[in-house]
Parts: sequence; C-alpha cells; structure tokens
Amino acid sequence: MAPEQLRGEELDQRADVYALGVLVYQLLTGQRPTRATISTELARKQEARALQKLHELRADVPRDSKK
Repeated sequence: MAPEQLRGEELDQRADVYALGVLVYQLLTGQRPTRATISTELARKQEARALQKLHELRADVPRDSKK
C-alpha cells in the first residue's frame, strides 16, 4: 500500500510507481521493503525508516557510483 494511500490521500500514478518499486525490491532481495502486521504500524515504518540498501542484501548488486 502506497504511503499516500495509508494517509488517506487521493491516489494517482505515483501509487503505481511505488508498487512497482516494492515489487522490484522484493524480486531482487526476496523480502518486502517494510513489514508490519497492522496498517498503522506499516505507515509509521514507511515514514520513519530508510530501506536497507540493495548491495547490503545482495553482493551482486553494484553500489551507487554517484558518490
């Protein structure tokens, strides 16, 4: 569920982009980017934490070269 949907905001194409990002993250890492049992906990986690970097979860994913 996109963060704006959890906040009760109007949905647009950004929710689809978010869903695609979650799907790609899960396909690459084998885990969901954020896990929770209730929607309020999920919303809090989505707003409060940064995701673990893909190269930390998979050695074959290159680090960001823009540093």
